[in-house]
Formats: sequence, structure tokens, C-alpha cells
Amino acid sequence: MSSLPDLQQMIMDTGALTSRLERLLAAHPESSSLGANIASLRKRQAKLEAAFREEADRVEVDVCNYRLIPEVERPLAAGVGDALKTFQSLLSVVYDAVKYGPKSTKRIGAEVWAQTALGFNYTYAGSIGIVMTLPNERLLIDSHLDEAMKTVFEMVKSPDSSTVLSHARQLGVGPVRAMHDWAQGHLAAGFGASIKWGRGDDIRSEVLVQMPELENLRRVISEASDENVDYWYVSGDLVGANVSSKTFHIKTEDMNIKGTFGAAIGQAQTVELPKRYRFKLRRTTRVYYSTDKEDVEYFLEEIDPKDQA
Repeated sequence: MSSLPDLQQMIMDTGALTSRLERLLAAHPESSSLGANIASLRKRQAKLEAAFREEADRVEVDVCNYRLIPEVERPLAAGVGDALKTFQSLLSVVYDAVKYGPKSTKRIGAEVWAQTALGFNYTYAGSIGIVMTLPNERLLIDSHLDEAMKTVFEMVKSPDSSTVLSHARQLGVGPVRAMHDWAQGHLAAGFGASIKWGRGDDIRSEVLVQMPELENLRRVISEASDENVDYWYVSGDLVGANVSSKTFHIKTEDMNIKGTFGAAIGQAQTVELPKRYRFKLRRTTRVYYSTDKEDVEYFLEEIDPKDQA
């Protein structure tokens, strides 16, 4: 049985010869022999690809068939690269979250990269087709890699912001931001995508997503955000307070904190400026899923006049 590198080379050679004969047939459409040779080469191509899948399964390697569907007249090479790069990032970040728990960023470590780096194998005719592989241990239950790929395909089909929020709470913000980057990369390049994740002839996960779906995915992620509220105590100098606008300014050793207040300062609770106090603050953090941006707002709940430094 031929090895994967040998089969890969034979597939690429056969594809190149087929493309050359197709160009000749376009110039000489009357040639029946060219048509017969092309048909024979296509049969050979199909057999080689089947042999590639069989050998990949034997050596415990899964196959990712990634077909880019151009919806622009002139697809750019940079767009192809961005599409594959953002998909790799998405798979790696989701895998990290599935295996180790929710992630707040898109950063991954060397170990996760080694476990999820897709290898390039060959391309094929029909839109822009790329075949990639990744070792995946055969287990009685789904591996973390199987779970990650299924999760990626579920995320791709997120119909609304509530679904995005559910993914973010399960996986963390990092995977959702990686998904936004992936959708944005395809839209910028003008590509839809058909992705199949297989083991031998068994297609374990697949998804087809076109430009309107990608636009909807980008939109619902951009609209999605989450709000976290916590309370904390801090000692610092009250250096500003405006009773008209209900705003304050506190300086600590390492922070400048500005925000709003209600009844914490007023006729019933007077303060001196500048003066050191202990404060109870309500901090509201709004997390945006489409970017790394976070908005933080502070509300002054209480001032403890007895706890002065």
C-alpha cells in the first residue's frame, strides 16, 4: 500500500495533467481522444483520493476537505490565506476551550498548537479545494478534537445573538472572537465555504455556509455582548466630586477611577476634597464578543468616613 506522501504526490500529478488536458480540449473541442483521456484521469483521481482517505484512516489521521466558494470575479491569494489562517485559529481556540475550559482570549499555547496544527496535503479542481490532515487518536468515544470540530460547525450556524451568548458562556469569549475573525475573513475575501471533516469514507461533521449566512453570523456576533457586575472596596483619595453631574474622581496608588454616584454624596453625606476615604464601588464590565474591547463603568455605592488613612 502506498504511503500518504506517495498518494499525495500522485493526486497532485494527476490533477495537474488533467488541468493541462482540459486546457487543450478547450482549444480543440473536436478532439474525442482528449475527452476520453480526461475522463480516464478523473477516474484515476477519484481512486487515488479514496486510497488517500483509506491510508489516512489506517494511520489514525483525519481528513479536512475545505472548499472555498468564490463569489467575486477575481479571488485573491491573500484571501485564501486569510480564510485558512482564521479557520486554523478557530479550531485551535475551540479545542483549547473544549479540553481545558473556557477561554477569555484567542491565545493558545505550544501544546494546543501541536495538537491542532492542520497539515496541507493537496488541492483539487472545483472552486478552490484544499485537503488538510490532522492526527486524531481512535477512541471508543469522541476525542477532544472530534468535539472541537463539531462545536465549530455548530457555532458557524448560530442564528442569533442568544445562541452566540450560549456559546460564549460555555466556551468563553475567545472562541467567539475567533469565529468573528473567521467570518470576517471570508466576507472580506468574497468566499463561501464547504467544510467536511472525515475519517476514511465516514464524514463525521460538515457544514456549508454562503455569503448571506456569513454576513448574518458576523452581525449577530457584533450585536452580542455580556455584562458582569461585581463589588469591591478600595482606599484612595477623593479628588473630585460634581453634585450636578453626579460624577466622581478617585486616585489610588495605581489607578485613576472615574464614575457616577447617587446618594453616596450629598446633603446627607458630605465629603471633603481632597481627602482619603474607603469606598465601596460597583463595577460593571461590558464584554463585546466581536472585538477585544471591554467597557468598564464605576458607580460609587458608599463612602466610609470612619475608615480614613
